[in-house]
Amino acid sequence: MADVGSYQLNFKKNITPRVEKLYQNAIDATASVCVERARYFTESWKETEGQPVEIRRAKAIANVLSKMSIYILDGELIVGNVATKPRASVVDPEYSTTILNKEFQDPEKNPVDRPYDRHEMSDAVRKELMEDIFPYWADKTIEYHVMRELPEECINAAIPSEAKVHTIPPGTEIHLRHGAGHLNVDYKKFIARGARSIIDEAKERMAALKPEEQEKKSFYEAVVIIYEAVIDFAHRYVKLAREQAEQTNDAARKEELLEIARICNRVPEYPAETLREAMQSFWFAQIVLFGIEQDDTAVSPGRVDQYFYPYYKADKEAGRMTDEDVQELIELLFIKFSHMSVLWDYTTARYYAGFSLTQTIMVGGVDEDGIDATNELTYMFLEAEAQVPLFQPEFAARIHKNAPFEYLKKLAEVSKLGHGKPKMFMDEVAIPAMLKRGATLEEARDFCIVGCVEPSTSGNCCGWTNAVQFNVAKCLELALNGGVCLVTGEQIGPKTQDPETFESMDQVLEAFRQQLAYFVDQATKAISTYIKYHGKLAPNTFTSSLLDGCMESGLDMARGGCKYKAIGVNGVAVPDTGDSLAAIDQAVFRDKYCTMPQLIDALRKDFEGYDDLRHQLLYSVPKYGNDIDFVDNYVKKAGRIWCKEVEKHEGPHGEKYWPGEFTVSSNVPHGLATGALPSGRKLGEPLANGGISATNGSDVNGPTSLIKSAAKVDSVSACNGTLLNMRFSPSVLKEDRDIAKFANFLRAYCLAGGYHIQFNVVSSDLLKKAQKTPEKYKNLLIRVAGYSAYFTELSKEVQDDLIERTVYDEV
Repeated sequence: MADVGSYQLNFKKNITPRVEKLYQNAIDATASVCVERARYFTESWKETEGQPVEIRRAKAIANVLSKMSIYILDGELIVGNVATKPRASVVDPEYSTTILNKEFQDPEKNPVDRPYDRHEMSDAVRKELMEDIFPYWADKTIEYHVMRELPEECINAAIPSEAKVHTIPPGTEIHLRHGAGHLNVDYKKFIARGARSIIDEAKERMAALKPEEQEKKSFYEAVVIIYEAVIDFAHRYVKLAREQAEQTNDAARKEELLEIARICNRVPEYPAETLREAMQSFWFAQIVLFGIEQDDTAVSPGRVDQYFYPYYKADKEAGRMTDEDVQELIELLFIKFSHMSVLWDYTTARYYAGFSLTQTIMVGGVDEDGIDATNELTYMFLEAEAQVPLFQPEFAARIHKNAPFEYLKKLAEVSKLGHGKPKMFMDEVAIPAMLKRGATLEEARDFCIVGCVEPSTSGNCCGWTNAVQFNVAKCLELALNGGVCLVTGEQIGPKTQDPETFESMDQVLEAFRQQLAYFVDQATKAISTYIKYHGKLAPNTFTSSLLDGCMESGLDMARGGCKYKAIGVNGVAVPDTGDSLAAIDQAVFRDKYCTMPQLIDALRKDFEGYDDLRHQLLYSVPKYGNDIDFVDNYVKKAGRIWCKEVEKHEGPHGEKYWPGEFTVSSNVPHGLATGALPSGRKLGEPLANGGISATNGSDVNGPTSLIKSAAKVDSVSACNGTLLNMRFSPSVLKEDRDIAKFANFLRAYCLAGGYHIQFNVVSSDLLKKAQKTPEKYKNLLIRVAGYSAYFTELSKEVQDDLIERTVYDEV
């Protein structure tokens, strides 16, 4: 094992030899590019010209499942792969080819050599993609059609160019070039009913269609095609397992392989009867959902401790499995998640650095009656996170005011291990946020997280929850320059009031609102167009079949078929904006130690010649994160202006646009594109990480003050999620009494009205060592934003931002 430092010593307390071997295999795996999905999908697409798009995609997916390479690694008990080897990324050319085609030829941007999210890629794979696949799809992709429909103004204002620094506030390209993702399907239905039952349902619904509903026939036909293909895919593993059983001389492994064959012969075709069958059925679904049908991240399993629990309980009562058996099985499932990968283009990768997949599992919380729902599996999943820390799966835990103290202590114990998990969500805020979005009380109580911090009802919502990373602070910069960008000198926003004539904060806020409104309007126009073409060109029939409402309506999720539909857009740098508004108020209008023209001049000159003014702005004006109402209220006000502008818009099928406040890793590239701000921040510096975290180094009054500031943010209005990063020194969680204090700290944040919190428990010295000798720290996990990533796989800019975050030495 790589030398990753003493913080790893507690990870292997009870790990079995089987898990140790497969875990090491997962750690050693490097990202690569797999061409098979693109090859077999394209092969089928060429053969189905003129057929309905749902049928074409269903047949293409079936062709992939029937021809792609499959394998069973030595020791595996849960089987199924997405690509030719662990951690290989598939290519989905139907979304976009233009950018990757250019990047494959660019020495700075191609996936092999770029500074982050690097992939191994053979010359043969590169040649096949560039010569056979990309040219065929060039005029057929979603991006091709969208870019021909959108007006030039919208393209310029909403879609980042290929320039090194993207100065417009919105970053909307993820759903232009990738699939939907960011959802939780009804895994319980798939596991409990089996694929054959859903095929029968599709046939019955098709037979019952009225003459005027025949356009829905293609949807149901596609369901049948894909589900038959999924069954056949599982049967390929039956054959492979039997072949391997015949070839091995290891009697124990022979028995295991024959059991794999038996299980795959039963599930997912028929209902699962045991926990192992349930997990295997789940994994086959996840392969198709995440790896084969759609090209995006955050296909999130949701409340695994709830829907797997009946199978666990039945196995225990029947004596089929011990808790040790179950623990090993969960850890093997975790390892399978880490075999997934994603091939972002260069631009998108900057915003989601570190192979952000965010397949978020969730534990804890209340049940539909509001009663605590923690159970034995809750603790076993947490133990698995401690035993086999990997960049996937992403791990979320729900907390409520009456959560068991032992549960809170377990969360603290796992957090102290230093890999940034689990992230934690408070029921007392999340449930009202779900009610605001139209959920019933029972559905709201059953919420899960899909991706970074986005709450969703379980199994019935297409949320597009990560549709844009929007630089709110850039809109303040533009408001203070009449729409002119300080980085380029170009007029990119509307000409609002001459900032030198501002005589009140109301005028400042109105100019800010006008800039924000313009770019939100352009971004939502672009995103709505993306979604329209997803429905036209790339429907997701398998995913839709597992979202309530789609089977009933006969409509794909991208055509508005499921019960709940929304579009989530996320505000970046709301704390920077609030800090800057407070600075304007105090410096110009209250204490009057500079005039508005002087402040504007200082910003345009990046404070050159204004050192004394910058010092006053940095250190004399209160900063968010210190429990000071004056500035905290400006952060809250900036967030509310953002939320109100977003909520004015609807998508192509009546989807509500829901606002959030989180960054992924976009605070770094957005910071490069943001000029000097009244807070004292200089041009190009990173913006506040997380979403509602304080700017680096400004939260000086301790952790309690930070959570009090964060709890003032209106996370119910920002119902697509808010994100709070915190970083503690490892010394904070050394003793048992420290664990108890940390558990109480979590409950205090819940009671204060916080929504989300997550922790890095790691020293700056360790991170700096990892920068200098990355080969020694290959599996050093770090919390970036709503996801954890291997520190050494991040760009230096993101690494530096992580190192510069405030470190607390006490709770």
